[in-house]
Order: sequence, then structure tokens, then C-alpha cells
Amino acid sequence: MTQRLILTFNPENPEQGSWVLFNNAGEILQSVANGVLSSINKIDAEVHVVISCDDVLLTTVELPKMPKARLLQALPFALEEQLLDDVQNLHFAIGEYEENQPIPVAVVSRVKMNQWITLLKNLNLNYTVLIPDIFLLPLVTPAWSVNKQEHRCLVRNGKYSGFTAETENLNAFSKQALLEITEFSDQELLEQYGNRFTDYPFINLLQKPYAIARKSTQAKKIWQLAGVLALAWIAVVLFGNIISLCLLEFKASRIESASDAIFQQHFPLETITDAKQQMQQHLRKMEQAANKNHFLILLATLGREITKSPGIRIERLDYRNGQITLAISANNFDRLDALTAALTQQGLQAKQQNSAIAGAEVKSTYLINAGGT
Repeated sequence: MTQRLILTFNPENPEQGSWVLFNNAGEILQSVANGVLSSINKIDAEVHVVISCDDVLLTTVELPKMPKARLLQALPFALEEQLLDDVQNLHFAIGEYEENQPIPVAVVSRVKMNQWITLLKNLNLNYTVLIPDIFLLPLVTPAWSVNKQEHRCLVRNGKYSGFTAETENLNAFSKQALLEITEFSDQELLEQYGNRFTDYPFINLLQKPYAIARKSTQAKKIWQLAGVLALAWIAVVLFGNIISLCLLEFKASRIESASDAIFQQHFPLETITDAKQQMQQHLRKMEQAANKNHFLILLATLGREITKSPGIRIERLDYRNGQITLAISANNFDRLDALTAALTQQGLQAKQQNSAIAGAEVKSTYLINAGGT
């Protein structure tokens, strides 16, 4: 267990902030309210950064289950109608997926994210978590967790939901739910969270493109092993090709005596001088002719695989510079993944772009080339 620093910024002065430093045993080493941030420069600790939930929208969205990377691509389009700002200016982070439940989402301005990240990088801190202050409160379902201060109170009314309100409105909340009320100062909230943060579920805003790259010796070893296995696989493939070539040459030598008859059968009007060489010349001509029909080769392979893929419909097909651009719609993302795998098995390069959900369908654009092109 490493030292842990719980840090929050002063919204009125970016050079100041409050923090609590815990040692390896979870004991408080330092608790500073509204101090100068430069005094914690390069501190050797795991840093949890707390920002005001007034800067973050906590909401939910209902989408089919899909890989996280795919989900983060789909979120802006699913929430676009609920947001005032352009989705291109916003950062989206998700909470833990739960079966048959809406997906929890935190939405924040990219400008704000960049400002916070810049501050942390200038301090050379090992920041790993960035959360809204609503998650400083414990989860006390079915009650609401409320921290009451003089003019403002934090209200956590769910695992990944909450809001701020004026303290004078607190009585109105008691009519809606049972309240668990505390009256901690901002500094005391940091201290309480630092001692029990593993019991407090939260949405970490440090997700792509702000995700922190993990520096792990184990991960490095895994990548090294993967590299060795990849080289071994290449060697096996090359060796297999050499063996196949030798077998083909051996078979060719055994049927050399029958080559004249075969050649004569296919080219009865041509005088035989060297049947093997002449046949190779004809095959090269046929190969050259086939290579000129690059589009037909791609189209034949593509058409065959799409007819085997139920739930997929072609919206548009374009062929330029040896590449097919294909716009398709499907029932779900699994259909698209299956099509990508099938095309790859047939020796094609299929790159998926611009995937989005449109009603009950998934629309996507593919760039398709012959393998190795």
C-alpha cells in the first residue's frame, strides 16, 4: 500500500487548494486547508483529485451491452438531445455496468478537464482518480446521504447520482426520502473519504482520452512475451510456406511426364516445345488479367461473406484507388464484429469507422482492401 493524497482545488485561485496526506497505514500525516499547491510538488503518493459536482452532469443512458470503447463512442450520440453544449466539446465517463440497469454517465467540459490535467502535470503528481465531490459522501441506500454546511449541502441519492442544493431547501428533501445528515467541513469530508474510499463507489473521470497509462512490470513482461510469440508465429508461417513449396515442386516433378497431354488438351492448336514453360506463360497471362479485375475479386469475396451474415444490410458501396468504402447497417455491434472477423479470415483488410447507433440499428462504415495492400 502506498501513501495517498486527497486533493481539491480552490475554484477562485488555481494556485491554492486543500489536501489530506495519508501514510501506508491509513493515518493522516498532513491536513491542509486552502494551502499553496506548489508545496506538494512531486510528492510520492497516489493522488485522488476532487472537483465540484457543479462542473459535472451526472445522468444515465439506456444502451445495449457493448465493449467499453464502443460504448464511449456511442454515448455522445445517445445523450446529444439532453445536452446544451456540442458533444465535441464534452468528455464522457461511465460507471460500473449493472445488469438490466441504465448506464451511469458523467459529462464534463473538455476545457475544464484540460485545465485540471494541466494543473496536476505542473505539480508532477501521480494522479490516478478524478471525481466530483458528491462521491465524498457514503452510499447509504435506500436513504439519501446529505452533508449540511452553512449555505450549501451535498446530496447523494444513489450509487452514481447526486446534486447540490441550498441548505434552506433541506426540509423539502425529507419529504422525498429518508436523510442521513452529516455536518462535516470540506476538509473533514476529504479526511473521511481518504480513510474509507474503497467503500465509496464513484465514477472516475480519468477515462479515454484522459486515462492514465499504467506502469507495470508485469504488463511489460506480458508485452515482451507477446512479441516473442508473434516472432515465433511468423517463423512458423514462413517455414510452413517453404515446406509447402517443396511439396509442390516434388509433385510437379512426378507429373512432368503427363504435362504434354494436359497442355495439348487445353491448347490443341499450339505446337508443344516445352509444355511446362508454355503452361506457365499462359498462367501468368491469366494471372495478370485477373489482377486487373481487382474490384471484381474484392466484390466477390465481400458479397459471399455478407450473404452469410444475417441482420446486415448494405447502404452504400464505393470503389476508388483499389479500396472499397462500404456503408452498412446491422441489428447490433456483434453482427459487425462477426463480419470483420469473416472478412479478415478471407485475407481482406477491413477497417471499421464512424460506428453509431441510429434507432434500433447500428450504422458503420468499412474501408476494405485486399490483404497486404
